[in-house]
Amino acid sequence: MKTCSISKHGRLLATLVIFRCGDALCAFQREQVVRSLALPQLSTPPGMPPALKGFANIAGGAVPVIDTARLLDLEYDAGADPLYRHVLIVLADGAPLGLLVDRVLDVQNADLDGLTPAKPGTALNECVLGDLNREGELIHILDAERVLLAHERARIADLRNAEQERIAQWGSP
Repeated sequence: MKTCSISKHGRLLATLVIFRCGDALCAFQREQVVRSLALPQLSTPPGMPPALKGFANIAGGAVPVIDTARLLDLEYDAGADPLYRHVLIVLADGAPLGLLVDRVLDVQNADLDGLTPAKPGTALNECVLGDLNREGELIHILDAERVLLAHERARIADLRNAEQERIAQWGSP
């Protein structure tokens, strides 16, 4: 884990952004989340991979938005209201990446001494660092730098550059 603190009792603490994604609870360390916003209007140019929902124009910058449930092969929450979905903006390889989630639930300090490390090979690109038990429900702690594979990051970077050129030609709304 990247940035954690040690409490006065010697416990390993981190601030987590907890969200629902499909049928799972997940979290990123707060330091990895740049911002959270309501689902913005997305442009959907042709030729996008299935997990890429589109691009958000944030202050004139093309930010790719990934369908996190689809990417992580999670079951969708049929009861989730699509009007209230959120996009978490994280940095992956120094570039902003939007992750579409069903709902951001909480930002809270967590005791990582109770983290059960993920078994190697159980998550794509080892993006799940481990699990925490919160009130009887598991929270999968994710690493934003590992959510996408290298070839996925490269493909999305190419698509982002093309979308950025389109924004530059037509101007920001």
